[in-house]
Amino acid sequence: MTGYPMDMVDGVVLVDDASNDRTTHVARELGIKTIVHRENRGYGANQKTCYREALSLGADIVAMVHPDYQYSPRMVTTVASMIASGHYDVVPGSRILGGDALKGGMPLYKYIANRILTLVREYGVRC
Repeated sequence: MTGYPMDMVDGVVLVDDASNDRTTHVARELGIKTIVHRENRGYGANQKTCYREALSLGADIVAMVHPDYQYSPRMVTTVASMIASGHYDVVPGSRILGGDALKGGMPLYKYIANRILTLVREYGVRC
């Protein structure tokens, strides 16, 4: 599994939200625990399934990595270390801060909406 720090993780869970590509086939070939939603439930439901399964397997730390490389899997070790150290309970990622959100495939409308919502949150602008 290129890019994944397998020496630092106890397991990988993939939740496929009814995609029509070869995701599940490849994941199973790699020996990854794979759960398939029979119908597309959306991003939030996909995350809930992933977290629920990871916790049922006894995970102490869970790192969510998107399959389209919005976030680099190479950061799993760093993020997990920050949590394991006891200094942080949660470590959120940001495609925006890295400056490559649009180059990485984030649609322009989502980028603009994200920036506006961040401004609203940061500066308390009331709509």
